[in-house]
Amino acid sequence: MKIKTIYIFYIVIIFIVLIGSLPLYVLMYERNKNLKYGGESREIISKIMKNKTIQPVYRKNIPLRGKAVWAWGSTIRKIGVNETITILKKLGINHIFILVKGIKGIVVKETIKEILPEAHKNNIYVHAWIVCFNDKSKNDAEPDSRDYRLYLLDIIADLLLLNSSNNYIDGIHLDYIRCSMNCREEWKAVSSFVNETRVLINKIAPGTVLSIASKAEAYNSIEDLLDSAMYYGQNYTDLAKYVDLFCPMTYFMDYNVDPRDVGKACYWIKKITGKPVFAGVQTHPSEHSSTFGKYPTKRDLIKVLTSCKEYKIDGVIFFALHSILDRYEDYSDIIEHFSLG
Repeated sequence: MKIKTIYIFYIVIIFIVLIGSLPLYVLMYERNKNLKYGGESREIISKIMKNKTIQPVYRKNIPLRGKAVWAWGSTIRKIGVNETITILKKLGINHIFILVKGIKGIVVKETIKEILPEAHKNNIYVHAWIVCFNDKSKNDAEPDSRDYRLYLLDIIADLLLLNSSNNYIDGIHLDYIRCSMNCREEWKAVSSFVNETRVLINKIAPGTVLSIASKAEAYNSIEDLLDSAMYYGQNYTDLAKYVDLFCPMTYFMDYNVDPRDVGKACYWIKKITGKPVFAGVQTHPSEHSSTFGKYPTKRDLIKVLTSCKEYKIDGVIFFALHSILDRYEDYSDIIEHFSLG
């Protein structure tokens, strides 16, 4: 009987210990689950510092205002660096976002390295445009893949350290910084990666502008706008903690909305985030079924730019340089003479 009582006593003690430890197990589980991603920037910095001492190069006085353009490296190589600079100066464009890593996953740094000194001589700021979570060369190109996040941050670190005749890039621009389908529950993974990029910038190249191509498809109300962004895992209020500049892809023809609503949508983003906004201006052919293949008219372009001015948006960014060149006779005069005041 005594032995039975002792067994029961030990069983009760073990049971109490297990119950008491349950919160700790839950905490450890949650912590391990969260460690699936996060902290990658520290790994990248440690790896760099094994080979050399990081000498931070400060970027100063980069104005987040004006006219900008997204540009494919192939466009610049086709017309040449000097001609590119000439066109940008004529159109009054003071920021160029150059594609360094596209959807195919190929990374090309030579073009941005070549144009940097000439751009800076002409007071044009250069941003490295990086496609993030859409990469045909990788099977794990997802916001919660630690290996892929490390891969991207490694590329970003190289770009931040890229030296072209003592000229350094002025900004990192994250594109496809989202999921490909409904991922309202995955926004923390997206925000976390943007935060890791911010940490890396602050350590290696303080003052470098961090911008994102944000998704904005619905312009009916501020609630619809937020919901459409969250659909792709973009939580504007959280992203605003890390992002210096928002570049919403307000492509009115692609989303079949009134061109005069572009300024309003960007105003909402500015109001929500409290950060500068460059309105994404469509100059490329429409992807919407009702207007597929058609370019925006001159009148459309004027309406978009007028709305941006009326709503006091900080800047505009045209997509893209090659489509402006395709319709240069129609668009150049409008872009050249547009001013935000």
